[in-house]
Amino acid sequence: MMLLCVVFFFNGFQTVFFGAMYTASLAATTRMDSHEIAIAYAMLAIGAGEFCAGTFFGISGNSRGSQFGRKRVAVIGTCLLLVANVLSIINLPPDAPLHETDNIGFIEPRISNEQNLE
Repeated sequence: MMLLCVVFFFNGFQTVFFGAMYTASLAATTRMDSHEIAIAYAMLAIGAGEFCAGTFFGISGNSRGSQFGRKRVAVIGTCLLLVANVLSIINLPPDAPLHETDNIGFIEPRISNEQNLE
């Protein structure tokens, strides 16, 4: 039962982070010209990623007739989730969840490279 508590805690943490904290941080980052559009793009990307990952890992995690085992699928999913967390942390400023900010994170947040062509 304690192992299930760890899994449920991790799942709840990731759900809150990508569902609420990440989008609130995008809304509070005023450095981007159109941060309202970034929220919509982020939610579409999160939804599409969840659908594609669920479909791929559901099919490849099947123990019969699959070249991947369940352990490999879990390790691949964990690695991809850690990469997504690191990329979102380096993209947003650390004080964005607290209040609106004009600061930048480790990299300049922008929606596309075409914004700098003006």
